[in-house]
Amino acid sequence: MKMGTVEKQYLILIIDRDYRVYYRKLSDSLRECCRLVVRSNPANACRFFIKNNVDIVLLGHTRNFPCFDTLTHFKSVKPSVPVFVITDCGSEETAVKAFRCGARDYFRKPIDVAEVIKSLRHVLSFKQGMNIGGKEFGPNNFRAAVQSINGGFNRKIRLPDIARKAGMSISCFERTFKKKMGVTFTAYVNNLRISRSIELMKEEDYSIGEIAYACGFTSQFHFTRMFKKIMNISPGRYKRSLKNQAAVKNRPFTT
Repeated sequence: MKMGTVEKQYLILIIDRDYRVYYRKLSDSLRECCRLVVRSNPANACRFFIKNNVDIVLLGHTRNFPCFDTLTHFKSVKPSVPVFVITDCGSEETAVKAFRCGARDYFRKPIDVAEVIKSLRHVLSFKQGMNIGGKEFGPNNFRAAVQSINGGFNRKIRLPDIARKAGMSISCFERTFKKKMGVTFTAYVNNLRISRSIELMKEEDYSIGEIAYACGFTSQFHFTRMFKKIMNISPGRYKRSLKNQAAVKNRPFTT
């Protein structure tokens, strides 16, 4: 595959204090298909990640600034976004923990930039197949099944129906989904719905109940319980925090 034929420009978010060591080589190699954005501060990076359609994350890890909380948060909010961990204190224990938290790949510094680029291009090849209707998943049409989930999260989603769309048995689909997407079918759907609910809280003044039903939850209670499980905060408190942040941001500066 020639990346120069890619129509979409992909967004790669880099969260690494030492990004300058490899940034130029990555930028030069991927400039025809990717836009690289650097957010060294994890809090700023999390806000950017939630508000933008990030395609890949390069996440730095050090002893003083471990990546695991950020990695876990990213995978809970947007489980389909691949995260590559780049560490200066690599060990087998660190690698295992990174993969358990959902990392797609793992590189030790000083990194082999060519290997990183190779891995990035592999992921982009997969994403291109998803975007232009390629046959990345072969005859079982797994891609169409995932697109059906992404487009219908606000309605009732039944596993047997999605498995049938993919041309698989339920058990085969569940195994394939976990292997390719990194999370279970149920976790993916719940994370997708919570991610969308966060966007609604930012964009419109809907009630919690309206947001719950708009995102496919059968009740406000179910939505609240799932939101707290994934975000570690109630939707009401989260919504109020967004309003407080907006009020501070819009407050006129006085001397």
